[in-house]
Amino acid sequence: MKKNFLLSIALLVSAFVSAQPAPGSFKQTWKVGPDWLRNGVIYQVYPSSYKDSDGNGIGDIQGVISKLDYIESLGVSAIWFNPLFVSGWIDGGYDVIDFYRVDPRFGTNNDLVELIRKAHDKGIKVMLDLVAGHTSDKHPWFLQSAQDSNLQYSDYYIWSDRLPDAKAEKDLEAMLKSPDYMQSTIGKWMKSEYPRDKYYMKNFYACQPSLNYGYANPDPNHPWEQGVNEPGPKAVRQELKDILAFWYGKGVDGFRVDMASSLVKNDKDKKEILNLWREIREWSDKNFPDHVLMAEWGSPKYCLAAGYNVDMDLNNTRAHNRRMYFDRKHQADGGSYFSLNGGQPSVKDLYGNAWPENKVDSKTTPAQMLKEYYDYFTDCVESTRTMGYFASITGNHDHLRINTGARNTPEQLKVMMAWVMTMPLPILYYGDEIGMRSLVDMPNVEGRTTTARSAPVPAPRCSGQRTRPQDSATALRTNFTFLSARTGLRHPLFLSTPSGKRNWPPGKPSRSPKETRPWSLRRMIRNPS
Repeated sequence: MKKNFLLSIALLVSAFVSAQPAPGSFKQTWKVGPDWLRNGVIYQVYPSSYKDSDGNGIGDIQGVISKLDYIESLGVSAIWFNPLFVSGWIDGGYDVIDFYRVDPRFGTNNDLVELIRKAHDKGIKVMLDLVAGHTSDKHPWFLQSAQDSNLQYSDYYIWSDRLPDAKAEKDLEAMLKSPDYMQSTIGKWMKSEYPRDKYYMKNFYACQPSLNYGYANPDPNHPWEQGVNEPGPKAVRQELKDILAFWYGKGVDGFRVDMASSLVKNDKDKKEILNLWREIREWSDKNFPDHVLMAEWGSPKYCLAAGYNVDMDLNNTRAHNRRMYFDRKHQADGGSYFSLNGGQPSVKDLYGNAWPENKVDSKTTPAQMLKEYYDYFTDCVESTRTMGYFASITGNHDHLRINTGARNTPEQLKVMMAWVMTMPLPILYYGDEIGMRSLVDMPNVEGRTTTARSAPVPAPRCSGQRTRPQDSATALRTNFTFLSARTGLRHPLFLSTPSGKRNWPPGKPSRSPKETRPWSLRRMIRNPS
């Protein structure tokens, strides 16, 4: 009977799983690790709004140091900081001016080294955020590159004396009509006011020129397209290693890499970006074993095959999980599995405006929402378990918190937090542990997105989270004591045997059951089994 039950479960899983695209075969040269990731929880800190130690209204490193006892009490394994480097603060720190120096608003390099040492004393790892694909237009590399074509940093960026096609011309024309065009995401090229060529390639905002990692398939009719092994792209790759080595030498345990999949241009099959990150992983394992690279990628079969230790399952409106957490406009009042009405259609947008009737999804059932997530997530985890980890987030600087809209009661937030905390590698956005909420109607600060639309829309990189006044605590003071568990492997896909023991992965023995007990959030994190 037991064998037949398990066989039927296996067949059910097999039927549900829909295979996702994956890169071709390759020889894996790394092992899953380091060990702390297996039962780890990462605590994300947005430094500008975390803890202010000197009363100037901006969070800083000494403020975080003063809260290390609290962070330790949560039982987390690591802290991941959003960018701490010197920045122009047009995009919340993601417009970097100096990769080797802490921004004065946060303190000094010495302050960061002190924080790392004290965190390590408590058994907490420290990870930083690396913006690998671009710099600020105020970065010294860019300013020199803008002067001439034969200087040290000339080929660190992509310059052209003409635009490649009519679309680029149309995009640039539309972008320049905006009064704040330097913060526009329209198009790929920006008009240059520098002595060099007429245009430079941008990576996100116009004030964020793209670093030159080369083109996978350079067009001979486009002289600005250099191959990945030409001197400029090779020098940029070396600079990337130098940045990692510098901070690893200061005690940093790893990096989360921004827009990790987009470094190499014209790379449709991702062959060259996979090669780039495998080179970095091999170099890192050789020189800095047990350090962690975590990507903003959202496609673990590619990301982990590229050598990353961790990929992130993001809560955006186009992801496979969007109907679990939010609907198409990040609305939590309906249209998603974890909403007050349990997946019934959402008839309003994030700001309370009525949806046009033809945009209301009344066909997708809650069961279909769950199945879509189950199929994708199971396939990703099963296909990559020998490569690395697929982390789930409660929210982050780019995505709204789980406490959004009508999903704002302790009862609802308990369920969502419990869900994320059963995942293989949860990432807890600071404040979510006390029920902080996203305030969608607050003004944007230090970052906004300009789109071509005339109607107001949520700004994907800033209505969120890269803004100081965005969050407000709602002090839930709840301890999640509603949870009980018998076994501890974090995973939402509960394949249970008749005895009640979870069996994950399928075919492998469960851990020995422990006594049934209520779990507080802190105990759930600190004692996963």
